[in-house]
Amino acid sequence: IHVCLASEEQLKRAAKIKLCIAAQSPFIYWKQEPDEYLCSVLGRERTDRLNALGTMHRLGLVVGDGSDGPCTRPKPLYGMACSVNHPNPDERISRLDALRMITANPAYMSHEENKRGTLAPGMIADFVVLGDDPLTAEDIAGIEVKALYLHGKKHVAKR
Repeated sequence: IHVCLASEEQLKRAAKIKLCIAAQSPFIYWKQEPDEYLCSVLGRERTDRLNALGTMHRLGLVVGDGSDGPCTRPKPLYGMACSVNHPNPDERISRLDALRMITANPAYMSHEENKRGTLAPGMIADFVVLGDDPLTAEDIAGIEVKALYLHGKKHVAKR
């Protein structure tokens, strides 16, 4: 389910029943709803709880990430950058957790974890070749996608 403004108690209940969360981390820095506006509508405490990825991870929830495009940029690395740079330090997550949110976790959530989501023998080889390491790069969102492979074959975009 989508969860952008849940209380910690609601997230604890979700974890208890092993609910999976479909997050949209690009909304963390959505220009149409700047922090000042959200605070004026929701108050500081509730605004700080928006997209509580850190809390979700600490509670053991499986979180997959998406863009909800075209509302936000359909760029997984931008979402990853938003997740690790959450304006509320308590809700920031590690780069590795953010990477799992765009790879292994969505595969698990769609019951395809035995076919996709990781690179291993026997898995469907859908992957990108990146110009830098998202676990160490200074600018995650700025990493260039050098190539896309679908089912192990290089995909060339038609223009």
